[in-house]
Amino acid sequence: MVFGVASKVTYQNLDTGEAYSTENPLGTPIYAAVAYKVVDNVSVGFSFTTPFGSTVQWPEKWTGDEIVTKMSLKSYFFQPSGFCEDGGLDVGGSELHLCERTSETGIRNLINLMAV
Repeated sequence: MVFGVASKVTYQNLDTGEAYSTENPLGTPIYAAVAYKVVDNVSVGFSFTTPFGSTVQWPEKWTGDEIVTKMSLKSYFFQPSGFCEDGGLDVGGSELHLCERTSETGIRNLINLMAV
């Protein structure tokens, strides 16, 4: 099974009525797992999860672009496992975790406007 989360954020300036909505890609959590029975009493498996993370992408030249235009957090967890039904072997619990965080602002645009 694979799961995902879609989100949308809208900002509206109450004084002007101007509104902006985010253009976010599919976010996490995503979970995928497979298992295979090698022989009668031995199974192996692998799981891939992204237990937390998402991206918020605002359109170009929105009112708050000097604060944020894009933020994202991504996490990737990989976990192999093995199991022997007769109780002789059980391997699991080792995980590989990779994380990435990015943030972008339109501050360059603001500096360019001030320089003009």
